[in-house]
Amino acid sequence: MNTRVHELFPTPVIESTELKSQALIETLYNVIDKQRRADEGVQRSNIQCWHSKTDMLSWGGEAAADLGRGVISICGKHTALLGSSEGLNWRVEMWANRILKGGSNQLHAHLGAVWSAVYYVRVGKEQDDGDMGGDLRLLDPRFPGAYMNAPFLRPTWDENEEEYQQYTRDFSPCEGMLIAFPSWLMHSVVPYQGSGERISVAINLYC
Repeated sequence: MNTRVHELFPTPVIESTELKSQALIETLYNVIDKQRRADEGVQRSNIQCWHSKTDMLSWGGEAAADLGRGVISICGKHTALLGSSEGLNWRVEMWANRILKGGSNQLHAHLGAVWSAVYYVRVGKEQDDGDMGGDLRLLDPRFPGAYMNAPFLRPTWDENEEEYQQYTRDFSPCEGMLIAFPSWLMHSVVPYQGSGERISVAINLYC
């Protein structure tokens, strides 16, 4: 008897350095730093860190607009409108985050959007051991059911078995890195322990 294992219902997560431009990074840093000094921001999932209002497109200038267009281009390549060959009409929401040592973001999702993304402008300075923390953590959407049903069991796969054993996946950032994922995917930022500031731009794409 022949046996075939289907890997069904994957969750797409995009990791890209396509938008890694020193000019874009420096311009974004300057406009974010200026806004942070002028506006106390808002409290959302952020803990001990600054979170701007979600109107960055209104104060971020051409750099924010360029970033928005870049994210649309990247995510658009991985989005299909079923039953139509026409283009999608995207709307962009954007805000900035600044985290210092001890800062983090609680587990949350971005309801109502299609894609969510984070673009890293500054990642901070490393500790002596090189581990700064502050990783973006994505949670397996099947996590509660799988864990509650039989936490001691895991499926086996022919390839990448170690990756399939995980219920969370952490991404360590570098400057100019973009991580995009479906907006319903629960995510958090683990406590950051670097000695410098970590600055990122969060983006939601609506359609």
